[in-house]
Amino acid sequence: MNIQFRKIHLPQLLEINANALIELTERNSNLQLSLPEKVKNNRANHRANITEIIKDIESNRDDNITILEWIYCLHNKEDWDRQNPNRSKTTSEAIWKIAEQNDWLKQNLFWNLSLEHYGIGWLTPSLVQTFDRFSATNQLDEEKVEIIKIISNLEPAAELTTFCGNKLITPQELFYQYQLPAEESIIDATSAYIVDKFLLFDEPNEHHLTWLSDCLQAMKTAERSKAVEQLLIEVEPQVAARHIELINWLSQNYGSAITNSRWHELFT
Repeated sequence: MNIQFRKIHLPQLLEINANALIELTERNSNLQLSLPEKVKNNRANHRANITEIIKDIESNRDDNITILEWIYCLHNKEDWDRQNPNRSKTTSEAIWKIAEQNDWLKQNLFWNLSLEHYGIGWLTPSLVQTFDRFSATNQLDEEKVEIIKIISNLEPAAELTTFCGNKLITPQELFYQYQLPAEESIIDATSAYIVDKFLLFDEPNEHHLTWLSDCLQAMKTAERSKAVEQLLIEVEPQVAARHIELINWLSQNYGSAITNSRWHELFT
């Protein structure tokens, strides 16, 4: 079985200067913008006053808040929190509750919260600390929350591999499908557990074998070689005998008599 896969490029969010965006809209008040469906924009002028925005958040009047105001608020909330320590937690909790029904805000928070766990985020600490106030309203959000909680751990690779195995997706596809950022190191670390997860399947079927093959194809050369070595050593003969596809894949890619074989990569 020889399957070719396209290279996956994870989406990246641009760094945004919130003040500049607000000033731009104020200078061009007649400018007509077309926003995506379900995105709320019920006012031509955008406030550059976080106190007013916070009042709407506390009063659950998120209909009054435009996307530009959300950007401005999120980028400036840490400063506001320092000036209002007694309200920092409650307002962040309110933001997470609003995000349950606001797709743009939710995705922005999920993305930047993930970056926090890689040490490169900019969210105010109160938003990070109140993440548990978010209640998922659908399965997709539940799974995103699960992934974010996993990557918040010091050693997330094994749990991420379990998630990938249960969903039958590669580590690369995991972050692409759920629209979350990933560091190269976490992809490599997760890939290292793929064979371990495969060996835990009681009765590997065709879907499990396809998943294993997809993961191997997506790995870097060094990680793939280690995984194949582990397969050759640890897979029970009776398991391999029941799955001719696995034997064929290994033979086609690592058979010593095959042209352009990767045999030379093993056990070096």
